[in-house]
Amino acid sequence: MGLTPPLHGYASVAHHPSAQRGKNYYNAWYTDLHAAAGESGQPDLPMLRKTGGFTPFVQLAGIPSLDVAFGNNASKGLYFPALGTSYDVFELADKFIDPGYRVHRMCRELLIALLWQWSEAVLLPYDLKELGARLNLEFNELSTRHKDVLDKNSIRFDSLSHAVKLFTANLNHFEGELTRVDLKK
Repeated sequence: MGLTPPLHGYASVAHHPSAQRGKNYYNAWYTDLHAAAGESGQPDLPMLRKTGGFTPFVQLAGIPSLDVAFGNNASKGLYFPALGTSYDVFELADKFIDPGYRVHRMCRELLIALLWQWSEAVLLPYDLKELGARLNLEFNELSTRHKDVLDKNSIRFDSLSHAVKLFTANLNHFEGELTRVDLKK
């Protein structure tokens, strides 16, 4: 979330090991997943789930984390029904899912490029407008999805609504300030 520009940039450069010569990962993703899911047209780093292997790092140790996944459209690509079972072993993955681990190598190279860029950056290249939009989207979804329960129990989100609006306004102000600063000094 909020890191779309560098993700899109590197995904556009990363070579995809498809039959089509010169196809990059972004184009492969766009024609496969995007076409099937009706997504926005941009890769997405979703908000972290409340469960997962990264939870202790984020919740207890305060270590920034990403939940990055590479997927494929099962209706167009090969579906491996043994995924997550005792039959999910390297030999079967190499034979049925990703022969020669070509796609795995491409994903690895993409992540290495992103992590290298982010580790060298003075500030992570967050798109603050995207972050604010996501917070507003999540808040609105919370308010509308559970409206009946909230109304029934007289629960109001006035303070939270105010906090989200204030946070969004401060993000916009901060983004304006960043345009005036030379981060290369």
